[in-house]
Amino acid sequence: MDIPDKYIKNELAIVEYYNTSQMSREYDLIQKVGTEEFYWIYSEDDFITNLLKEQSDNEIIAIINKQGFKEYRDEYGELRTKSKTADIRLDDRTYAELKKDPNYITKLDADQQKIAALVKQALPHSQTLDKYLSTYNIKKNKMSSAELGSWRTATANAQKLHTQIHAISQKYDGNTSFSLLNKSNALNNFLDNLIASKGVLGM
Repeated sequence: MDIPDKYIKNELAIVEYYNTSQMSREYDLIQKVGTEEFYWIYSEDDFITNLLKEQSDNEIIAIINKQGFKEYRDEYGELRTKSKTADIRLDDRTYAELKKDPNYITKLDADQQKIAALVKQALPHSQTLDKYLSTYNIKKNKMSSAELGSWRTATANAQKLHTQIHAISQKYDGNTSFSLLNKSNALNNFLDNLIASKGVLGM
């Protein structure tokens, strides 16, 4: 490649490299920051890829450190951080989110805390639906109209709560870059009871 007033493409260069058969191949030319020195990267390894990865790692670390979060590497060498609610991989997805909004992790925490509060509200709803499902498994079609009406009302109320939870959680659909620190199955149990109730009642 040409570099104006520096190097002309294909000009002869003096390098400390004796396997000249490789010198006809295309490689990257990089400039050392703050100097006039250029380096022709001819090695067979992933130097440029690793260099770019190191650069992005440094950028993402600077962003999260500014927000008060600390980075660490897991047993596989992956860069991660922990927030109030989640263990987060500092991967390309998280990097992109942080580039768009440096407060991404703080907002993630706020959303997960809202969901946790709603799930806490969902516990009695889940228990109520579970009782109706148990009654149905015993009585089947012998449940009274009053029982079915109460069950339908309870299911409708549970659905309203689920709609609120879904409105927040859908922002993170498909995002596998974080896992929640709270491993409770309360939300899954609530959803199971809600789906089963709606199925039986035809709602």
